Amino acid sequence: RSRGLEGYNTSDYDGGFTELVSLLRARKAFQQMKMLLITNIGIPGYPVTSAVRDFQDLKNRFGIGAAVISFQELSDERDRILADKDSMEAVQGVTDALCRNAQAVHMDRKMLMGDILVYQSVKNLMRKHNCNAFSIECFEWCGSRQPDRWKANPCLTHSLNIDEGYPSACEGDLCALLAQSLLMAVAKRSSYIGNCNVTAQGRKRDWDTERWVDGADRQGEKLWVGHNVPGRKMLGFGGPELPYEIRDFIAPKENVPGWGGSLKIDLTQIRERTVTIGRFNPLATRVLVTKGEVIGMRGFDTRGCSFGAIMNVEDPTGFTRKCSNYGTHFALVYGDWTRELRHVAEMLKIDIEFHNV
Repeated sequence: RSRGLEGYNTSDYDGGFTELVSLLRARKAFQQMKMLLITNIGIPGYPVTSAVRDFQDLKNRFGIGAAVISFQELSDERDRILADKDSMEAVQGVTDALCRNAQAVHMDRKMLMGDILVYQSVKNLMRKHNCNAFSIECFEWCGSRQPDRWKANPCLTHSLNIDEGYPSACEGDLCALLAQSLLMAVAKRSSYIGNCNVTAQGRKRDWDTERWVDGADRQGEKLWVGHNVPGRKMLGFGGPELPYEIRDFIAPKENVPGWGGSLKIDLTQIRERTVTIGRFNPLATRVLVTKGEVIGMRGFDTRGCSFGAIMNVEDPTGFTRKCSNYGTHFALVYGDWTRELRHVAEMLKIDIEFHNV
C-alpha cells in the first residue's frame, strides 16, 4: 500500500479470505455495470432531479458506462418482436410460465402479454447496447401516452430484471440503480426499490386494511418503502422463488380489461425480517445506509403503485431528514449487509454514512 499497490490482510482461509474474494467480486460487478436509460429528455429527468447526471465521472472513477436511447428505439424493437413468429412464441412462453407459477392471476393473460412484450424489448436492447442494468423515466414515458397505447407499464420489467441479477430502477433514478447494483452484488439477492416515507397508524392510509407480522408493534413512527417492483429472488438468486400473485396496475374501464401487470408478494410471510437500505447521493460520492425490520406491508390486494414494506427503523424521521442529501428512492435487500458495505465502500473510495448502525 505504501507503494500505491492494493493489498488486504486476512487471518484465515475459510472466513477472511473467502469473504475478501466475495467483496472483491461485488466491487468488480459494480465497476462493470453499464446502464441502459430510455428517455427523450435526458438526465436529470422529471420528477427525479436527484439522479446522477455526470456519466463521464462515473466512467472515470468506477468504469461504469451508460447508453441513453429514445422511446422510438424501444418502439422499433417492440415492432420487430411483434413481426417475428419465434420472438412472439418466446413472449408467450414467458407469459405462460409466469402465470403457471403464480399463486393467483388477477388480470387477463392477453393484457399481461403486453408487459412481457415490453420486458423482452428491453432485454433485447440491453443485449444490443451491451448493458447489464436498466431504467426508464416512467413519468416521462407515461406522458408520451405510449404505455396507454400499448396497455403496458415497466413495473414487471423491473421485477423480472432484478430476479435475473440485473439492477433495474424506476423513474430514471440512477442513484437508486447504483445502490441496487452494489447491494445485489454484496448480498447475491434481488433488491427491492421504493420511496422512503415516515408513516404512523392513522396517517396517510388506514392501516387496518394492511397486513402485519404476527405480534408486530404498530405504535409510533415507522419507515415505509414503497414501489410496485418486488422480486421473487429477494432471499437469494440460488434459492427458490418467493410465492407471488399477479395484479393489474390500471383498473378496467369502458370494456377495456385492467392492464399493467405487477407482482404481489406477501412480505409478512417472509421469515427473515432484517433488511439493509441504501442510496447514493447525486454525485455518487457517498452512500446513506440503515437497517430495518419488516413488520408489515401495504398494497398486496390493491392496484396502482401501492406496494410497500413497513419497517421498524431507529429514528425514522431522522433518517428521512438525512435523505435530503441523497434523494427519494432507496434500494433494499434482505439481511444485514452493513459490515460488507463498509468494506466495499472503502475499496471503491466512496464515503458511507450509517444511520444508527
